[in-house]
Amino acid sequence: MKKTSLLSTITLITLMGSMTSCKTQEQIEREKKINTMSVQMQQSQRLNADAISKMQELESSIAAFQGQMEEYTNGKDQKVEELQNKINKLEEQNTSLTDEVTKLSAKIEEQDKYIKEVIALLKKKDKQRRAKAAAKKRSPYNEAMYLYGKGKYSQARPILEELYKAGKIKGKSRDRINHNLGMVAYIQKRYDDAITYFSSLYTKKPKSPYNANGLVYLARSFEKKGQKDQAIAILQEMLKSFPKSRHVPAAKKLLARLK
Repeated sequence: MKKTSLLSTITLITLMGSMTSCKTQEQIEREKKINTMSVQMQQSQRLNADAISKMQELESSIAAFQGQMEEYTNGKDQKVEELQNKINKLEEQNTSLTDEVTKLSAKIEEQDKYIKEVIALLKKKDKQRRAKAAAKKRSPYNEAMYLYGKGKYSQARPILEELYKAGKIKGKSRDRINHNLGMVAYIQKRYDDAITYFSSLYTKKPKSPYNANGLVYLARSFEKKGQKDQAIAILQEMLKSFPKSRHVPAAKKLLARLK
């Protein structure tokens, strides 16, 4: 009985030792797992701490950047405002300058107009002075022809009449005086005087070259007085006496109209 009890005791102790040994192995495995998990957790915590630190740094950087942005924006707005003020001042200066230029242009235009008027007046006076000086050098005959050529018939007429009455000038020059007196009379609508001068020239100098044109205007003078038949007869005489004259086309045209 004592042996059995001792054996049982030994067996129990052995089993207990074996059981104790088994729990210890599980604990070891568990502890290993716990340690591993602890290490992993610590690593995770470190990583999390690092991430938090980095996030904080990033937040600080963002805050600093936002501050810089606000400062830049405020500074930019201030610069924009300053630039706009400068632009406004420049626009005001430009407007003022434009007004001054406009006023100056008006003054220049007015002065230019005045200068042109003065120059025109000086030229006119100089021309008159030269004309008077030239007239003093010209003979009465040349002066009369000069005035007639310029279309100044009223001024030429008294000189021509004086020369005609004096009778000192002879030949073709007198024929020219006679012809021009007839033309002046026709232009001034003194048709009776025109008929007298042109008729006198043809009667006294039938072969004078001035008669070619003189007869055409003699016919025109009769036409103006309503004496159509006399005008036709004179034109026919002109074409017969001066068939090669440059005044033939005008005579033929007038004759065709009268017939």
